[in-house]
Amino acid sequence: MPDLRFRIDRVAPVACSLAPQLGFQIRIENSMPEVIHSILLRCTIQVEAAKRRYSQDEQDRLRDLFGDASRWGETLHSLLWSNTSLVVPAFTGSIAIEVPAPCSLDYTLAISKYLNAMDSQDVPVSILFSGTVFYDPGSGLYQAQQIPWDRQAEFRMPAGLWRGLIDTYYPRKAWLCLPRETFERLRCYQAEHELGTIEEVLDALLPHAEGVAR
Repeated sequence: MPDLRFRIDRVAPVACSLAPQLGFQIRIENSMPEVIHSILLRCTIQVEAAKRRYSQDEQDRLRDLFGDASRWGETLHSLLWSNTSLVVPAFTGSIAIEVPAPCSLDYTLAISKYLNAMDSQDVPVSILFSGTVFYDPGSGLYQAQQIPWDRQAEFRMPAGLWRGLIDTYYPRKAWLCLPRETFERLRCYQAEHELGTIEEVLDALLPHAEGVAR
């Protein structure tokens, strides 16, 4: 029976992707001699937030995710990044595959907010593997086996990798989600004052808001 082990060798931006993605380069090794016909592989990528120390600035930016740092012993938890499935082709011994992880500018997503908050050090990432292995035990008749639930791999991802990729696709940009009614009010203000963009609308309104705040 196959005995599969998984290792993350590196992570790098996915080349020629229409949307920003990081690709985790995975090495799958089978310690047994069977021919692996294919694997229906499910991958759960998550950040192990508790396995890292944080600067004061990072703690401040993560307050709305985990609360005050004094409570992080209770509130700091793993963050789901992505669930993805792929078909691993036939191999004997070992094979290298790429597992993509989407990178979103949507800061309402916990993982985007977390990765955007990182300044330095590495980010602890883990991938949990599950699925079905189809293999030839030597009889010429393929058999199926479930991947054990405890198969996973860990990796320390450079903190700046995510932000660098986002800046490549969206230079000097941030994503803002507004209720449709609020957007329509901004658009009407834009038309009424003959402003070219929503950015110009905000630039016109913010000084008034800052004056009220003072």
